Amino acid sequence: MIKFISQLRPKSTSEQKEEIREVKFNSFLGLTSGLALVLWLFWPTLTLGALPNDNVFTISPARQEIALSAGQSKIVSLKIINQSTQTQSFNLTIKDLEATQEGRGFTFSDSNDSNLPYRFSQLDVSLPRTIKILPGETKFVPIEISVPANWPPASLHGLVNVALDQNVEDQSNAKINTSVGVIILIRLSGQVEETGQLLRFNALSSWLGVNDPLRLQIAYQNDGNVYLNPYGLITIKNWRGQEIKTVFLDPWFILPQAIRNREVSIAGPRGRWWPGWYRAELKLNLGFNNQISSSQSYFIVSPRLIWNLTALAIILGGLYLGFKARKHD
Repeated sequence: MIKFISQLRPKSTSEQKEEIREVKFNSFLGLTSGLALVLWLFWPTLTLGALPNDNVFTISPARQEIALSAGQSKIVSLKIINQSTQTQSFNLTIKDLEATQEGRGFTFSDSNDSNLPYRFSQLDVSLPRTIKILPGETKFVPIEISVPANWPPASLHGLVNVALDQNVEDQSNAKINTSVGVIILIRLSGQVEETGQLLRFNALSSWLGVNDPLRLQIAYQNDGNVYLNPYGLITIKNWRGQEIKTVFLDPWFILPQAIRNREVSIAGPRGRWWPGWYRAELKLNLGFNNQISSSQSYFIVSPRLIWNLTALAIILGGLYLGFKARKHD
C-alpha cells in the first residue's frame, strides 16, 4: 500500500525535466535509427545509380538520307559523344541493307554475302576505320561517299556500324559486343519506279479492357525500285462517329521489293477507354505522288468482368446443351 501511494505522489520539477529529456532522447534515437535503416537499404542503389557507365556513347543522326547523281560525291558526318570516364577506341565498318518479305522490312548483310547487282558496299566510301575519343569528348567523323559514273537510277541502302574496340563485361562476366549502327539511304537521280501499297491495317486484338492499349498493325509493300517514306494519321472514333483521339505516324522507310510491318500502340483518352464500340481509321500517304490510301478497323471495349461472365455463360450453355442432348439420347 505504501509503495502504491508513493507512485501516485506528484513528481518534482527535476523529475519532470529528466523525463522530458529522456523522451526527446528516445525520439532522436528512433529518428536516427530509422534514417540509418533507410540509408542502409537504399545506399547501394543510390551509389550504383550515381556511378558513371564506362561504356556509354551516343551517335547521331540515327539515319541519313542523301540525294546523288551518278558520278557525284558527298561528305556526311557522324556525331559521336564519349560519355564515359575513359578514352574509348571505336571500329567503323560497313554493311548492306537488303529487303525482306517477312515483315521486318530489311536485314543486314556483309558485302560478300549480298546478291544485289548495285549495293552500298560497292560504292567508294571513305571513312576512318578506327578512332579514339577522349572522356566527354564530342567528335564529328566525316564520311565521303562517291557513286560510279555508270550506275543507273535506283536507291542504295547501307549501315555504318560503330563498335567499341573492346568487349564489355556484364555482371555475370559475359562478353557483350557494344555497337550502334547508322542507316544511310541514297537515292540516285533519274527515272525511277515509285509504287507501293497498303497491304493490311488491323487491330491485333478486337476485344480490349478499359485499361488496355489499342495495338494496331500496318503492313506496307514497296513494289518499286527505290525506297519510300510513307506517313499518315490514325483517327479513333466512337460508335457515334465522334473523334476521340488522333495519332500522327512519322515517316518510316521501306526498301524496294520489301514488306514492312509497323505496330502502333494507342492508350485510351486520359489513360482508359469507355466501354463501347470503336472504329480506327487510317489515312496513309504512300510516300510518292501524294497518293493517299485509307483503311479502317473495329474493336470493342468492355470491362474484364463482362468478359469473364460471357465466357462462363458460353461454357455453362455448352454444358447444358450437351447434357440435354445426352438426356434425349
